[in-house]
Amino acid sequence: MMVNTVGASVLPVGGGLSGCRPLVAALDERLRARILWRSDAPLLVPAELSPEPGLIGAAMLGLTHLSEMRDV
Repeated sequence: MMVNTVGASVLPVGGGLSGCRPLVAALDERLRARILWRSDAPLLVPAELSPEPGLIGAAMLGLTHLSEMRDV
């Protein structure tokens, strides 16, 4: 598992999944059962921002790509 390699203390979940807190809690419980260290604190948590930051990031990536194509 990548969580064991990176050693993350928190994994934010964004997008539509973040709106379903019972599902995030169930996934967190299963994830914590499979990591190499034990913690009572949630590891998988809903992102605090809305789903829009992902869309903004995707748009910025697209604009960067278009800009690079024009420079070629």
